[in-house]
Amino acid sequence: MTAWLHGLYLKLRAPLILDNDFFYPTLYALAVETSLECSADRLLGYSQCLLHTEERTHGCNIRVLGNSELLSAIENCSVTNRLPQALYHNRFTLHYQAQYTAEGNEIVGLEALMRWDEPGMGPISPAKFIPAAEKNGMIAPMTIWLIEQICRDIKTWADAGLTIPKIWFNLSAALLGEPFLTRQVLNILKRHDVSPDSLGMELTETSLISDAKNAALVLSQMISAGIEVAIDDYGAGFTSINSMFALPFNQLKIDRCFMLRSLTCLDSYTLLKSLGEVMQTRNISLVYEGIETESQRQHAEQLGANYIQGFLFARPEPRDKISALLASTPA
Repeated sequence: MTAWLHGLYLKLRAPLILDNDFFYPTLYALAVETSLECSADRLLGYSQCLLHTEERTHGCNIRVLGNSELLSAIENCSVTNRLPQALYHNRFTLHYQAQYTAEGNEIVGLEALMRWDEPGMGPISPAKFIPAAEKNGMIAPMTIWLIEQICRDIKTWADAGLTIPKIWFNLSAALLGEPFLTRQVLNILKRHDVSPDSLGMELTETSLISDAKNAALVLSQMISAGIEVAIDDYGAGFTSINSMFALPFNQLKIDRCFMLRSLTCLDSYTLLKSLGEVMQTRNISLVYEGIETESQRQHAEQLGANYIQGFLFARPEPRDKISALLASTPA
């Protein structure tokens, strides 16, 4: 099959001549169906989904997809196509996960997490729709919606007389080069009469690696405006401590996998213990993510954690349940 496809590719790579202009197609998708009941329209749809799914590469790169991979490609294509309508029809919701002191006796923050329940498809994982939004350009309007909704929730809770901890939102690496990003965020806060110090912004360690220059600029602008900055998922990448300190930030969130390694690996434990001491001298708070057991909480506390986040104390919950949680929390 692959040899036949390679021969077909060599024939198709010849230039197309249209109105005396030469065009060189660089990406092809071929769908083959053994069932006689499959229509030409369905095959064309399969091919279009594959074109949108496959990454462009140099040279002859042939991939033969099985049924499971094809179904995954079709699902990804469907998710991508439905994103604009989902945003327009307000099908996204926000859930919040509480962040606690290391002792677990006080709520100090809430992380805002987008959720999507699409008619005909059911709940769609952020692991699927966030990358799709980054690819098709929907991530910018979705982030604006996210911040707008956070501001509306803050006003609702404030009107109810509740004490509201800092709310953190995740910024996609795809937006680091967005012009006037900080100004857009501040304009939204001003329109809703929400103070910048009510929010915190999280950027993943890997996004800092891929775009350090823009990351430094965005982080500096946000902190100057009063919005705290956290570096998320630390330990999932390979950023050195020195590289991290070249950037301005207020909080460092330790990835769950890094924490779990430190339970059995002395080198990881020693590194995290030293990191906690360094963060303390620099007045940078340390958050351990993915804490699910009391022994993990105690371990994180020994490593210098200021705050913890995980299923031990709270799962992501919709606004109404968070309202009840805040109402039951002493001011």
